[in-house]
Amino acid sequence: MTRFALLAFIALPMAKLNGQDSTPLDPTVSYVVTGGRWSDSTGGGEYRVIVRTGGFEHVGSALSIEWLQEPRNQDDPGTVRARVTVDSITEGIWLLELPRLTCNRTQCQVQVRGTNTRNDEKGSWTITIQHPGHYSISRGRP
Repeated sequence: MTRFALLAFIALPMAKLNGQDSTPLDPTVSYVVTGGRWSDSTGGGEYRVIVRTGGFEHVGSALSIEWLQEPRNQDDPGTVRARVTVDSITEGIWLLELPRLTCNRTQCQVQVRGTNTRNDEKGSWTITIQHPGHYSISRGRP
């Protein structure tokens, strides 16, 4: 094999091909759940629940909720209307499991379970999603 052919053989897999997506992914994202519907006088869309997990000696999670605004027309990519971190679940202390999003005609709720990484205590929470940027939370039995 000639030097040029060998160089081309090695460099080809490293070249960025047209059509490849180069969007970086956040390695701390453990779970993403999307669904439900919200609406108000300025628009509507879906909810997205994100659990991020990180740490070294003590691994812990943070849970956030996003209100995704539907695109208004063909040229509108849509946006995140609101984003909140659920601070009642202490970030970095609880290792969270896959959240479950359930909806009925009037509301959507997120149920999530977790383990306290400091003392192995089990926990569970029910989050009732409200208008963009707002929620209520209650602590349940594990």
